[in-house]
Amino acid sequence: MPVPPDPAAASFEPGAERAILAGRYRKQARFAPLGAAGQARLAAGRVLIVGCGATGSALAETLVRAGVGLKEFGGWVRPVDRDFVELSNLARQTLYTEADAAARTPKAIAAAERLARINSEVALDPRVEDVTAGNIERLAEGATLLLDGSDNFEARYLLNDLSLETGVPWVYCGAVGGGGRAMPVLPGRTACLRCVLPDPPPPGETETCDTAGVILPAVNIAASFAAGFALKILGGLNEGGAGFLADPHLLMIDAWAGTVRKVGTRALFESGECPACGGGRAGGVPGADGGERLWLRGGRGAGSATLCGRGGVQLAAPPGGASIDLESLATRWRLAAGEGAVRANRFLAAVQTPPLEADGPPGEVTIFADGRVIVTGTTDPARARQAASEWAGG
Repeated sequence: MPVPPDPAAASFEPGAERAILAGRYRKQARFAPLGAAGQARLAAGRVLIVGCGATGSALAETLVRAGVGLKEFGGWVRPVDRDFVELSNLARQTLYTEADAAARTPKAIAAAERLARINSEVALDPRVEDVTAGNIERLAEGATLLLDGSDNFEARYLLNDLSLETGVPWVYCGAVGGGGRAMPVLPGRTACLRCVLPDPPPPGETETCDTAGVILPAVNIAASFAAGFALKILGGLNEGGAGFLADPHLLMIDAWAGTVRKVGTRALFESGECPACGGGRAGGVPGADGGERLWLRGGRGAGSATLCGRGGVQLAAPPGGASIDLESLATRWRLAAGEGAVRANRFLAAVQTPPLEADGPPGEVTIFADGRVIVTGTTDPARARQAASEWAGG
């Protein structure tokens, strides 16, 4: 994938900055560190947001309201998510409504529809896809910034690999329980994710929203810090003459305790011990550090994934993808399970099943047009595959 131009180096037609100062972004543009020039750079930003759940929807709304990705300036915002809206999302995922949950609208579509009503000037390009090593380069084509709105480490390590390979900055953001984290990664200039966490935590070692829950204040605070990093990167802002973030750090917040902690990352970066970036040993030249790309190129990653907060499992689409006739599938399911057990739209079909675990609630099998399957009612991948095979033939 070609390296996109530095948004800080973008040039604009004479009068563009004056128009910004007179328009809907004028108060933001009067914020001295940003200014009209920075606001114009935001407008030209091209942002991939991986995941449109709690943090992802908060990030997307903040950037769209801030005027990132305007059509007139050639920018865009591309929200990507593999899932659909459920009622349990509404306590913390601020772009969605009860109507979205009732219709099982894919999150990327529901997010884009709401964002378009917030700011019609933004070019929105939603994608209903699971982000994998096989498609992330296509999804990120032309992006000037990658944002983490995912709820899993596999996606984050994949974003980290892509960032190091292409030179496109990314921002890590996560929230669980009452806390959250945010960290910007500028390849060759700041610590990458593997400088801080060389490998993902083993399953069960860290809290998830299934085990610890999550509260909206933690989501919003973590996403606000991450969005602030994004605005700095897109706006081309330097600090202390040393490029973005003269003091690179990981931010750790606790919304419940009311604390914020900065963890410096410069020493980790400069040690040169990172297996992925080697402390910027390539001098910032994309893909030239000789580091590992285990998630992008090395086959790390699973064919199934437990979904945070869902009590379910996602099963990957077949190699090469698939093209599912959802209407025919839904018709067969209605004959087998009854009209009331099936819901379908142009993106997916879902059928309620008997319990998949002893004394458990009813299960559900949802199949997407690309062949992906989500099974709820179990967190056991083997049981999920069995249910998918029984109902979807997968």
